[in-house]
Amino acid sequence: MRIIVADDNGSALRFLRRVCRQAGHEVVALCDDGRQVVEACARCQPDVLVTDVAMPYLTGGEAAQQAITSGHVRHVIFFTTNTQAAVQSGLRAQVPDCIIVAKTCQEAFLLRALREVEQRG
Repeated sequence: MRIIVADDNGSALRFLRRVCRQAGHEVVALCDDGRQVVEACARCQPDVLVTDVAMPYLTGGEAAQQAITSGHVRHVIFFTTNTQAAVQSGLRAQVPDCIIVAKTCQEAFLLRALREVEQRG
């Protein structure tokens, strides 16, 4: 799959890129703010956006919603430190078919989310 990875934390961004590449996916863009996400999705037309939620300029939820509405991406995995039910509910309102992965989880959870998206097609 072609994937855009977005996080304003450099070490998290490198972690996401490494995991996606090791799983055999092509990382087509790295972004560290929400505006870059929207621009990269329009330019690269990825299969998947893996994004942090709290980012500068636009939140990950806002950026993902814009990219999906524009038809530039089909699947979104949110990678976030905030896994409270209210936050998850808000993300699902913006992007109903999203997958939410906690940053505190092990690498296996992110890999499982990538496999699930791949199976969805």
